[in-house]
Amino acid sequence: MSSVDIGNNIKEILSNNTSIFNSYYEGYKYYLPHGLVYLDKDEYNSLFRDKNDNRYYLYVDVVGYYYKIEDNYEENDKAHYSNILNYNNKYGYIEINKYKGKYFIEYVYNYGKIEVLCSKDDLVNVINNSSIILNSINYNRKVIDSMIGNSALKYKEEEFTLFDDDENNKEDFMDVVEKYEDKAYKKAKDEEKIEINISDN
Repeated sequence: MSSVDIGNNIKEILSNNTSIFNSYYEGYKYYLPHGLVYLDKDEYNSLFRDKNDNRYYLYVDVVGYYYKIEDNYEENDKAHYSNILNYNNKYGYIEINKYKGKYFIEYVYNYGKIEVLCSKDDLVNVINNSSIILNSINYNRKVIDSMIGNSALKYKEEEFTLFDDDENNKEDFMDVVEKYEDKAYKKAKDEEKIEINISDN
C-alpha cells in the first residue's frame, strides 16, 4: 500500500461524520467495526482482536477532550508513513514504522489513540478499522464535565502522555499486549464472544 493510497483511504473515512454506535461508556461512545472482538476493556482502555489476530490497543482521552489539549506532533520524514490529520474540527496524526519485520501503527485522532503491530498485507484493513473507530468517537460533554469537575484534583495531578512522541511506544504497546494476551485471548475463545454488529452503510 503506497503513501498515496494510505492518505486517500484515511481522507475518505475521516471526512465523513458517523452517527452509528455500538460501544457505550461513561462520557463517550464509538463504533466497533464488524470482525473486531473485545479481548479486554475498562473505562478508557480497550484491547481488540481482528480476524487475522492483529491486536488493537485503544485509549480514549476524556481528560484531554475536557481540557482541549492539543498535540504538537511534527511529521517524521524517517517514518514509513507520517501525516498530520485535520477533518471536521477533529485533529491528530498517524505514524507507521517498520518494526521487527512488521509495521507499527500509532494513530492519534479525535482524542483517541490506537496502536497496532501488523503485517504489510494487513495494513489496509487495520488502518481502515482504526480510522472508523477513532472517527466515530462521540463525547458527552455534560457527563465528562461532571466526571472531571468532581475529580478535578485527581485529574490535575495525572500525567497526560497521549500525544507524546516517544520512541518507546512500540515496546510499551508490546508490554500491554503481552500483559493481556494470554488471559484475555483464552477467555474470548472459551466464551465465544458475541459481536455487536450493525450493517455497514
